[in-house]
Amino acid sequence: MIIAQNTFTIKRIAKDEFNLVLSPETMAIPATSDGVADLTNAEFSVRVTKGGKELFPNFDESIGGRNLNLDSKYTVSSADGNYGKTFQYSSGLALNKLRGSKIALSCDYYSKDVVWGTAPGQYKRFYYELAVKYSDNTADYAAVVDYTTIPFEGRKSTIKQLKDLDVIQISFLRGAVQNLASGTIKATNFKLEFEDATDYTPAPEDILKYATITPYNCSAAIVGNKIKITSLTPGKDAGYVDVTVTYGEGFVDTKRFTWAKAKSGISVTLTDVEFAKNTNPATPPTTGWTTTAPTLSEGEQLWTRTKTAYSSGNPTYTTPANITPKTGTGIDSVTEEYAISASKTVQ
Repeated sequence: MIIAQNTFTIKRIAKDEFNLVLSPETMAIPATSDGVADLTNAEFSVRVTKGGKELFPNFDESIGGRNLNLDSKYTVSSADGNYGKTFQYSSGLALNKLRGSKIALSCDYYSKDVVWGTAPGQYKRFYYELAVKYSDNTADYAAVVDYTTIPFEGRKSTIKQLKDLDVIQISFLRGAVQNLASGTIKATNFKLEFEDATDYTPAPEDILKYATITPYNCSAAIVGNKIKITSLTPGKDAGYVDVTVTYGEGFVDTKRFTWAKAKSGISVTLTDVEFAKNTNPATPPTTGWTTTAPTLSEGEQLWTRTKTAYSSGNPTYTTPANITPKTGTGIDSVTEEYAISASKTVQ
């Protein structure tokens, strides 16, 4: 079987290159003896790099600004009760790293028409707090806190210098709204990091969790650092899964995994990416499809689809997608790559 695919190099302006890598990018899904698609190995792994350094699944610490707060896009409000949301933290927040360290907490915070309750003996506040315990059994706290009724919308942060003592326990990492009688308080995009507060980014461990997965002619699920095809749409012999990942402000990439079902007694002989152009951003062209990306003029739209050919019968095509580069980016090159494999599922 021969598999063909195109590799794109995208120009990015004045930023670290942010790249999503799917492996493999194409797959022929075999059929069992009774003609049913065998999805046992129908999956692909996900890797994300920033500036050439691995961001996911294995974070390169030299990137810096690592968010240690998992599930950081959770929105804390009074609906969570006085004890709020207790967050889990990543393995990067090791006890042996905390002694004498400087840590920063930050979050996006919104408050309006706040009226605090009058229940006696209760705090009246919002807080996002890390509590630790030292080897001398004393406790310490780093917290973003608001006791006021002043309306606010923006990012709040705090920096805490921990004592030069061994930290023997992280007591909790929590966000809560306590004793709010009326009005609105909401907080999200929580970030816990070493040194100074930086712009919000999710914990690297959560990058795939927060990815946008768009399957076509199939269903798909995230399993660890992989995405698995869980079912195929009846009567469909080809499809794809689009994956979009983001990392903070301005870092986003989308890649497509394409699959084709091998019919019983029929093999997939070719999977190829085709291109065409027109001037309509909403309607794909019906003619002019080639395996070479055309040069675009002002106002022209670039479209792509995947062609799958079989040892018998007609080829199938995926639904065309508009991949016209945004302003400030362009397709630098398209490289046609081929591989020969005896396997229907492994390149």
